[in-house]
Amino acid sequence: MGGVIFAPDQPPIVWRAPFPDTIQRRVVSDENPSGDLTNSDLEQAALLAGADVAAANYDIREVTSASLSDNTPAISRRHKGSVSANSPGAYLCRAQSLHQRHYRYCEDTSHIHGPS
Repeated sequence: MGGVIFAPDQPPIVWRAPFPDTIQRRVVSDENPSGDLTNSDLEQAALLAGADVAAANYDIREVTSASLSDNTPAISRRHKGSVSANSPGAYLCRAQSLHQRHYRYCEDTSHIHGPS
């Protein structure tokens, strides 16, 4: 996972962090149909990680940050703030809400076409 963070009057921050092997082995795939994590779960975790990188580098209190993603389910979860199942997505929604409350910021997540 990774991204680029832009802030006014600041140089961009490029960040990247691989998911640990223990997480990668849990992702649903053709080789692992019984996995319990989806690509959308990883995308949602990356959005939260990006917010945490911003919070670690800037004072984000009382600001609205904008994130872009090409993963529609992760964006939907961000907008709804919840999912109806006891799942990694539900845990990530809760973690995102707690993160926003702790750092006192608002997050606006929008779709961007993958190759863009």
